[in-house]
Amino acid sequence: MEQIAEVMNINYQSVKNLMFRAVRALREQMGRIIIYVLGAAQALF
Repeated sequence: MEQIAEVMNINYQSVKNLMFRAVRALREQMGRIIIYVLGAAQALF
């Protein structure tokens, strides 16, 4: 993360915050996708 902060010219804590938010958003989206896929799979059977 230190390298990211250096390249983006932002402080280390900002990188940590942005990474945390990005991972949280991905988890939320993946949860929705899994629910959708499972629902579609049930419709097939």
